[in-house]
Amino acid sequence: MGAFAFKAKFTYAAFVFASFYPGIACCDPFDLIPANPFKFELVQPSSKPNSIFVFGGAMSTAGFADALVANAFMGPHAAQGHHFDNSIVGAAYDRDLYSLGHGLILGAEVGAADRFGDYQSCCTTIVMSGSTIHTGEFWGGPQIRYTGVDVFNMIHIGGAVTVGLSAVTGSIGREEDRVASLHADAHLLYYLGPEIDLSIPSFPGVELVLKVQHRSGAKALPFLPTLGRLEEAYNGDVIGIRYRF
Repeated sequence: MGAFAFKAKFTYAAFVFASFYPGIACCDPFDLIPANPFKFELVQPSSKPNSIFVFGGAMSTAGFADALVANAFMGPHAAQGHHFDNSIVGAAYDRDLYSLGHGLILGAEVGAADRFGDYQSCCTTIVMSGSTIHTGEFWGGPQIRYTGVDVFNMIHIGGAVTVGLSAVTGSIGREEDRVASLHADAHLLYYLGPEIDLSIPSFPGVELVLKVQHRSGAKALPFLPTLGRLEEAYNGDVIGIRYRF
């Protein structure tokens, strides 16, 4: 359809609509369409676009859905009663890049973490190590963030989701169990990091963050190529502090 034909049909439709609702009639029906519904603008330094996030937590033996609620609905005998196996500590750097309007920010995140513990494999067969095992994780990717709302002028609630890739130096715990059972490879997988950010309006630069560290090969998602022959790999429930500057 040509531009002229489209505008003619749109003008006719607007005329018919205005005949029933004369209060919204205007000189040009195209004035009803915002010129720029999303403000795609560079984030200015005055808005504190940089942040450092330091965290710690536990690695879940369950899937992503259970990890979102800290395994609250897992049965007492699931994973042989081991709802969490190993631990994780790490840090991430976030940078706001573009303001999309409506409180939405497009940015990026890079991070590194140490996954450690005594569970070499869990939980089809539980294999304990004689000493603490350490594996490193490195991730990065784009982030979409919602700046949030104030609730009763007492607490500010925001959120973000980071998607990208995650690389590890080795697998432990539930991840190693899944790798062994599927003859898979978890060295490079997809990363997903949803989070909720809480702060006090009088101190907006410091946030308490609740986040899930999710690694997956996306085998169940037909629109993504599978990595490592895996679906679920490992999920971490973490809590930490973010400082914006």
